[in-house]
Amino acid sequence: MFTLALMLMVFLIKSTKAGAKKARNVHSVYMKILMNHLQLIALTASFNFNWPKIVLDYFETSRPISEAST
Repeated sequence: MFTLALMLMVFLIKSTKAGAKKARNVHSVYMKILMNHLQLIALTASFNFNWPKIVLDYFETSRPISEAST
C-alpha cells in the first residue's frame, strides 16, 4: 500500500511539472481536484457528529475510495 501511495505521489508530481509546461494540459488540474475532494470526504467522515442518515449513507458508499486515497 505504501509503494502504491508513493507511486501515486510521484505520478502527481510529474504530471504537475509536465502540466506547468503546457498551457492546455488540464489532466493534472482534474487529478488535483479529485484528490482534494476525496481527502475532504475522508476528513469530514471522521468527525464525530450526529450526521443525518442520508449523509452517513453517502460516507459509506464513498469510504472505499476515500480510504484508498489516504
